[in-house]
Amino acid sequence: MNEPTTRKYPILVENALSRTVYLKLLLLINFNNWAFYFVLVVLAFLTVLVHHFGDYGFLFFFVLGVFGFYVIVVITSILYTVFSSQNRLFFLPTKYTFSEEGIEEVSQVAHCTVKWDAFIKWKYVADHYLLYLNILNAAVIPRSKIPDHQISAFEELLRSKLKKKQRYQLSITLVVT
Repeated sequence: MNEPTTRKYPILVENALSRTVYLKLLLLINFNNWAFYFVLVVLAFLTVLVHHFGDYGFLFFFVLGVFGFYVIVVITSILYTVFSSQNRLFFLPTKYTFSEEGIEEVSQVAHCTVKWDAFIKWKYVADHYLLYLNILNAAVIPRSKIPDHQISAFEELLRSKLKKKQRYQLSITLVVT
């Protein structure tokens, strides 16, 4: 008898992203992309080539160098992103309101409304929805913070509003409080 309301919108989500969760998400994203697999394919090709010619010393230093360089660059950039004091606002408690018009974000330092046209894509990674404003910046919404009865409506909203677009317009209204 006490069933939750079937109202679709607005969908309210309150979240405070932790550095640990953000670190895990960045590691998953950076080691599960085309650049990582490209490096692995090149290293596999070089392994076969070196095995054919028999110069294993070259292989060891080249593999260690290329793969090591990639890992060091990725890990350094991730650690800088997660622990930089310039990104401290990213970890503040934030209240998101999802509607047909866009997303309203309210935190201790800002209140803004972002229209759906400003987003370029969304991904679902490790029980988190990532809504990208550009290739680097995303709003992170944990699935666990979305009311159970609104998850399907939330995913439907993402699918309908974040389709492939020819062009993207940035439509952000920012009111600092």
